[in-house]
Amino acid sequence: MGFDVNTVKCFGRFHPTPPPKCAEKGGDFSPPRSATGEGRNPLPSLCETRGDKIPSLVSRIPIEHVKTLVKFKSRYNYIRVLEVSRRADHTLAGSRLLLLDAPGNINIISYLFKSITNTYFDVFATLPPLLPPGPLGILGFGAGSAAKLILETYSQIIIHGWKLDQSVISVAREYFGLAKMEAQYPDRLFIHIGNALNASIRDGFSGILIDLFSKGVVIPELQNPQTWYNLRKNLKRGGRIMVNVGGNCVEPEDIRKDGSVIMKETFCPPWFRAEKGGDGDRGWEKSPPFSAHFGGGVGWNLFFFLNIKIN
Repeated sequence: MGFDVNTVKCFGRFHPTPPPKCAEKGGDFSPPRSATGEGRNPLPSLCETRGDKIPSLVSRIPIEHVKTLVKFKSRYNYIRVLEVSRRADHTLAGSRLLLLDAPGNINIISYLFKSITNTYFDVFATLPPLLPPGPLGILGFGAGSAAKLILETYSQIIIHGWKLDQSVISVAREYFGLAKMEAQYPDRLFIHIGNALNASIRDGFSGILIDLFSKGVVIPELQNPQTWYNLRKNLKRGGRIMVNVGGNCVEPEDIRKDGSVIMKETFCPPWFRAEKGGDGDRGWEKSPPFSAHFGGGVGWNLFFFLNIKIN
């Protein structure tokens, strides 16, 4: 079966003004003795407080408007949930933030009274109109921000989400409305705990959203071409894949690693270039990037390529 592969590359880069010195918040940000994480692409840049790290965007908010709701270590992550008061004069006012891994990468921004986040989750929600009928897979489900927006926007979409860390799902149910969402869409939302790269369903996915990070970097499996061919096998005819691959906004646990370099290593190796196979298939083909700016003070630049598509 012939196929045309055009990879979506969707990553965010935050361009803030120089951050002020980080404000300390009492004992709320005491450093963990150790931390391992299945983190995700951070939203803003980060700064350090008491050996722990919080986003510089949060550090600009007066201390009295930021509250830590929970903080603990799971098997895979160092998990923190922050709440920003609605009284704060800030773009994050009224939000809850899920921070994962030691660098404090923001996994989720969630607002109580709106689903739009002004982040790459909103871009994920643009994929369904390009898909054939069928279920959508989310590999790296997080706390469900992308799923919530998609379920509310498209009445026929069925979502299967995968997350490695059960603790993140438990936190999402308690602090980010995931339990309510599961009750509201019992026949359209299904959550699986386990390795997302083993995700599969009968008859395949119409599309797959990939948001897989570990310890602040894209998981190394995404640098293996076989991973992409395996993912392709789980798509319906005409199916597409959209991927968040990070960039230099990623804050890895290992300071020797660079997000931009990892992004290029993952999506710009020789096997990723367009080529004509002997069997007539078109190989990994890239298109020029498209840039979109989101307002609201967050300052994201989003870049993405066309999607994996099986003809």
